[in-house]
Amino acid sequence: MIKRLKLIFAYAIIGITLLSIDGCRVKNFFSIQPDYESNIQPRTLQSSLIQIPIDVSMAVFSNEMNKILSGLIYKDTLYENNDNDNLKVKVWRTKKEIKVDGYQQKIRFQLPLEIWAQYQWKACDVCPSIEKSTSFDLHLTLVTQIQLGKDWSLVTTTTATDMRFSKEPVLDFGMVKIPITRFIKTILNTNMPAITSSIDREVANTLPLRTYIEEAWLQVQDPILLDSTYQAWLLMKPISVQITPLNCDLQKLSLRAGMDTFIETHIGNKPTVPLKTFLTSPVIKEKLSNQFMIELPIKIGFDLISQIAKSNLKDSAFQISKNKKITIIDIRVYGRAGYVFAQTELKGSFDGMVYFKGKPALDTITNNIYLQDFDYDINTKNGLYSFASWMLHGTLRKMMEKQFQYNILKDIEGAQLAINQLLNGYIYNNYFQINGVVSQLKLSDISCLDDGIQTVF
Repeated sequence: MIKRLKLIFAYAIIGITLLSIDGCRVKNFFSIQPDYESNIQPRTLQSSLIQIPIDVSMAVFSNEMNKILSGLIYKDTLYENNDNDNLKVKVWRTKKEIKVDGYQQKIRFQLPLEIWAQYQWKACDVCPSIEKSTSFDLHLTLVTQIQLGKDWSLVTTTTATDMRFSKEPVLDFGMVKIPITRFIKTILNTNMPAITSSIDREVANTLPLRTYIEEAWLQVQDPILLDSTYQAWLLMKPISVQITPLNCDLQKLSLRAGMDTFIETHIGNKPTVPLKTFLTSPVIKEKLSNQFMIELPIKIGFDLISQIAKSNLKDSAFQISKNKKITIIDIRVYGRAGYVFAQTELKGSFDGMVYFKGKPALDTITNNIYLQDFDYDINTKNGLYSFASWMLHGTLRKMMEKQFQYNILKDIEGAQLAINQLLNGYIYNNYFQINGVVSQLKLSDISCLDDGIQTVF
């Protein structure tokens, strides 16, 4: 019967193998159905940390800056401006590209500028005015400091850190040479807020961090179909998002986000999950490890287990002794108070209904899943003492016990291989790409709930 479950193992969904029964000719024995008070609660699970790396190439910032800072940047056509400085100025970005790189939490922009300046000079009040102009290049360095706000916004502060002239700007009036470096710097510094605010705005627009994280927050809550044959779904329920400080180098801006989430699986129709739309404030962490643990609970419902058990065990015959033979005509598997029960209807040397029970367990040495303390339920056992004591000699119980076990080693190895193939460049909805390796996959817990068997990996 296990063959049908092996595909589920290939997706890391480990099912529990539950099987059958077998019985002098006893008619119409029907054991009292076990009635246990159930107070079993699902195991408290640990959340898992799913990392979301975010990298933005410096070329992206460069392209955006070259778009918004192009052509004429500043123009002053009146000598009377700036407290009658007698200076007209025009500033262009040259045809050279704006260079962008970064360091620490800063982005550095190097703007190639061309400046034309014309100065009006009078030797005396009654002397005629003389105009002289000059052109020169200037390399302006701007640095944007980036910090993350509590609402996922980017807080940017851009300042000019360096001005380098290709040549010292001087206006030559023959006998008089007037240096205008101070005037040019004053004009640029006065108008710098217009440039820096444009850069601040564009950096924030280029990296809409809240939008990225919010989309991921909502996307992961949509159940992911792992296997269409068995309707296996992966569910994620995010709790919070951890994030490292931004870090820049010469090529890119990088940060690592880690989504703290509960991960579950579901077998059956696509589950309806209430959407958690509120994105929590970021939890700042200095570093997120590249290695992380995922605790994956997997629950197989008893409806499915009963269906599989019935399809594999119905009409199965057990030879108890030379003259005694029992055939299973029906079986139903269910859970109560932490036990797995197999309600089994028999015919042959014994006609009637009996109940077996046991607790799911894992032998870590042999990697066998089995039912611990497997035996007849107490009501069945008491009844058989009077009606068919030969059924208690152990033959049927031992045969059944063998059926209620399964070695999971090959399935875990196959699941690990399948998961690693999935993680090797897996792209989800063209939204993000996953690259990773599962270094260890093991079963950490197995238990019986009222509605199914739950395993935790």
